[in-house]
Amino acid sequence: MLIIRVLENVLQPSFLQKMTVLSLVEKISQDPQIVIDIFVNYDCDVEAPNLYERIVNGLLKTALGPPPGSTTSLSPAQDTTVRHESVKCLVIIIKSLGTWMDQQLKVERSYPPKFSNDENLTENMNLSEDANFSDCELPSEANSEFTDAATLEQRRAYKLEIQMTKADFIRNNRGINDGKDLPEDYLGTLYDDIVNNEIKMSAESSALQSKQGNSLNELLGLEGIFNLVPKQTEEKPLGPNEYLISHIQEQFKEKSLKPEDIYYTLADPTILRFMVEVCWGPMLAAFSVTLGQTDDKEATTQCLQGFRYAVHVTAGIGMQTQRDAFVTTVAKFTYLHCAADMKQKNVDAVKAIISIAIEDGNYLQEAWEHILTCLSRFEQLQLLGEGALSESSSLNTPNSETELKSSNYPSLKKKEALQNPAVVAVIRGGSYDSTSRVYSSGLVTAEQMNNFISNLHLLDQIGNIELNHIFAHSQRLNNEAIVPFVKALCKVSMLELQSPTDPRVFSLTKMVEVAHYNMNRIRLVWSRIWSVLSEFLIAVGLSENLSVAIFVMDMLRQLTMKFLEREELANYNFQSEFLRPFVVVIEKSTSTEIRELIVRCISQMVSGRFSNIKSGWKSVFMVFTAAAADERKSTVLMAFEAMEKIVREYFSYITETETLTFTHCVRCLITFANNRFNSDVSLNAIAFVRFCAVKLADGGLAWNEKREGDSLNTPPMKDNALGGQKCHDKDDHTHFWVPLLSGLSRLTSDPRPPIKRCALEVLFNILKDHGHLFPQPFWASVFDSAIFPLFSFTCNIEEPEKDGDHYSPEPGSQLPDESIWESETNAVAVECLSEIFVRFFDLVRPQLRRVVSILVRFIRSPAQAPSSAGMAALIRSAAELRSKLSAEEWLDIFLCLEEAAKSSLTGLTELLKSINRIEVPDFAYQSDIMEDFEDENLQTVAYIVSRMKSHIAVQLLIMQVVADLCKMHVQSLSLDTFTVIREIFLSTANRSSELNSETSLLLKIEKTCSVLEMSDPPLIHFENECYENYLNFLHDVLMTNPSMSQENNIEAELVSVCEEVLQIYLDCAGFGRKAIREQMGQGGNTLPSGSVKEEELAARTPLVLSVMRILGSLERGCFRRYVSQLFPSLVDLVRSEHSSWEVQDVLSNILESCIGPLIME
Repeated sequence: MLIIRVLENVLQPSFLQKMTVLSLVEKISQDPQIVIDIFVNYDCDVEAPNLYERIVNGLLKTALGPPPGSTTSLSPAQDTTVRHESVKCLVIIIKSLGTWMDQQLKVERSYPPKFSNDENLTENMNLSEDANFSDCELPSEANSEFTDAATLEQRRAYKLEIQMTKADFIRNNRGINDGKDLPEDYLGTLYDDIVNNEIKMSAESSALQSKQGNSLNELLGLEGIFNLVPKQTEEKPLGPNEYLISHIQEQFKEKSLKPEDIYYTLADPTILRFMVEVCWGPMLAAFSVTLGQTDDKEATTQCLQGFRYAVHVTAGIGMQTQRDAFVTTVAKFTYLHCAADMKQKNVDAVKAIISIAIEDGNYLQEAWEHILTCLSRFEQLQLLGEGALSESSSLNTPNSETELKSSNYPSLKKKEALQNPAVVAVIRGGSYDSTSRVYSSGLVTAEQMNNFISNLHLLDQIGNIELNHIFAHSQRLNNEAIVPFVKALCKVSMLELQSPTDPRVFSLTKMVEVAHYNMNRIRLVWSRIWSVLSEFLIAVGLSENLSVAIFVMDMLRQLTMKFLEREELANYNFQSEFLRPFVVVIEKSTSTEIRELIVRCISQMVSGRFSNIKSGWKSVFMVFTAAAADERKSTVLMAFEAMEKIVREYFSYITETETLTFTHCVRCLITFANNRFNSDVSLNAIAFVRFCAVKLADGGLAWNEKREGDSLNTPPMKDNALGGQKCHDKDDHTHFWVPLLSGLSRLTSDPRPPIKRCALEVLFNILKDHGHLFPQPFWASVFDSAIFPLFSFTCNIEEPEKDGDHYSPEPGSQLPDESIWESETNAVAVECLSEIFVRFFDLVRPQLRRVVSILVRFIRSPAQAPSSAGMAALIRSAAELRSKLSAEEWLDIFLCLEEAAKSSLTGLTELLKSINRIEVPDFAYQSDIMEDFEDENLQTVAYIVSRMKSHIAVQLLIMQVVADLCKMHVQSLSLDTFTVIREIFLSTANRSSELNSETSLLLKIEKTCSVLEMSDPPLIHFENECYENYLNFLHDVLMTNPSMSQENNIEAELVSVCEEVLQIYLDCAGFGRKAIREQMGQGGNTLPSGSVKEEELAARTPLVLSVMRILGSLERGCFRRYVSQLFPSLVDLVRSEHSSWEVQDVLSNILESCIGPLIME
């Protein structure tokens, strides 16, 4: 206590006593174990004084001296000596703590001697009997880990999981006898012994621990309190600090049972945390105050050593707050942020910072930022001291200008250098925490500049070798320390680059060096490093400062070339991650220069390192894909040139690594084909896609069969055009075809006809040549992703939108024509579809209904070429597949046609309703009304008439297709199919007859067409064709399918239709039932005029001839059954006038061959 009183006496101290006590403290502190023991035996004892804490605080008071305004008995020289000695004692204490920590944390590696083949090892020794584990004890460092492991095993004991069986134990120990197996009987016996005889620590150790715990509680008086707490059956594992406290308490509990003069020692380094908690504040204050107040070389050296030892201890035991406090203080004392006030001690602080970085780099963590900031500022001062230009000159000025100026800067005394913004900022100074300098417009005075220059010679004490050694030493940092180091370096580099007028690349350059030094680390650690670096490089690559971004991309290129010198391990994708900054920057950057630079970098990389690229191909193709979509033609052409070389020369390297690389290659080519700048590039890209398809079909991707595990673990590819079904056949790799085929399919919608046609031809050529490789499930995916999207436009062939059942075409609208449909290309598409469907029918049979629907949509086209193409394709397909189609499939075909026919008829009906609502005036007598009519309704009427013609043409075409297909299939019609066909013909015939019976509508259409000088809709021709197809169908069924005819009474239906047709003809001639009724009721005013009557009779003559020929071909018995029904019409025909003599000729034949024999009977 006497020593403490002397130390704490700062007002009236005795110099001799002070020096004696300080000398004693210094000697005591030089023994690390004594310092530790003082804290353990006194400060940790609740009944003893805190000797260690009072000594440290006493030294602090002595080092700080008397309070301001107070007097002391010491002279200034004595006071300075005492203070410095106090600081020296504190330095020795913290140094001793560091020495003791190093001793305790040192891991001694001992290697057991090798066993000889004939000595020390008994053959098949029974380990369970001869191995004695009773004396095993865990050291203090392992005890906590063992506790955690034991707790984990206890949790596992209560989990439902499969334990290791004897068979597993034997299998797990195969090959451990110099590559051979131990006898199974021996291993089985050993397994049984381990299971039955648990390996336990000695009971003595457990008893000792229990005893220590009880004695400690008695010593601290806590046993009574602990007894009040219910004991738990299971104790939670203690952390390192809690375990140490428990250990110390146990020792003091034992002390209560022993004499008071027992001296305790401790070897657990965790005790240092509590000691540092006591001393770090006083030491920080003593070192900081002393270093700031004195320029004495010895004192400042002692303080800086104290800082170094303090950082060493706090960093080693993981006290981050205390560590950062000491590091930050040293960094501030470097005065690098205010170089005009630098002194020798500040340079020594820089040296201390460098030493700390070298010696304790593994434990600095976030404190690296302060150290690297100091190095960055120091390097800037070196450049200024050498008279070199600011690095921003090399980034912001032309190269020629930079070279010229850099050769003429011997010193800072040049006028231009005197007022350099960087120099002004350094001389004017700022706070340590300033991350950016605000450059004022004022000039630096000559006095300020002279003071600054006179201090710069101090920087010569530290060379570039010492500076660079820190970065080269980064490869010696452990795997946990390197990542914080890189993060700090990135942060400092970002601060350097963010200056708008003085961007610097010192840390950026060092970052590249650090990446190069650490490339040999294990892949997991290197991945963590690059994860940090890549995000930084991306951020800088997207910088608004173009010079900085270009510099970063070029640095990344150099680093990439170095990285690709190393082979990539199998099943790893580090190359892809390494090249990721290129991908992100080119996708997000708006700078043309940056995008072109990245393309050049990747092209150079591929040319020089193509044999080493593995997973990096993915990033290469992603870069070129982004370049292919660029807005500048030069970038697209440059990228395609590189892509062309890759496909031609390096395709084998692409397909030997990752399974997804081929897909990325194809997508890149598809993107080039979509470019809008150069058609030659697009056509060549499509040709390369064809080349890829050939390679794929020829087994160019056979590597997958050898790496089945990789392909199975690869996530399925997602494609925008791919449907819900995904195929992943591991033998033929059909899933690689999906992006290729769907990409070509999308190209067929290109607005450029040559590109569209080329993509269409290549797509169907690939399907024709390689379709036999596709299984049936994959064909469904091909149709969904590649074929059906080609014809998606056919779904839009609908009637115009109706507003209240009234057609209102937009001004300037017109009917779909050949240019809209691109008839030639679409005709090729539908022809290829038909060919593919027929060739691979057995594989694509489930797609029948959808294919027929597409062909029917073509038939419904208002343009002639697509309609003809669709009709020809459907008939050709049905003809070639006639023997393969089942009854259900025939039914599907006719159902599609029925749906189309109904839709067309519905549209026609709506058109007629619309024209009925329009009042058509008599144009011959009301010219003023005609003008109003032209203004309001003329365009609508013209549109409706044109649409009527289109609908009639479509309906006639559908009828022709149905008729042609019926001739192929009439002999084998099923009842359902027959019903559908009959409904098609019947509904169409009835509707056509109704149209021609609406006299007012016909008159309105005639007037409209007359004034518009348009041809009338072919309504009579439409009716004739409908009835003729209907009659031919019924007659063919009657003649070729007796069973179907008899079952459905076709004979009676045929005769009824014939009679109906005859009545239509007779009504036109004026002798039909309808005509007679109209004459009787209206005086004959509604009969056609002479010229109109002759035209209509001439138009209906072919149909009447067909009817009479059909009647003449009936069997005599059939004719006899229906003669009474037909005879009145035949008589009326005799009375009528005919436009052709053929009617009379055929009529006479019927009377002679059919009626005559019946009369003669």
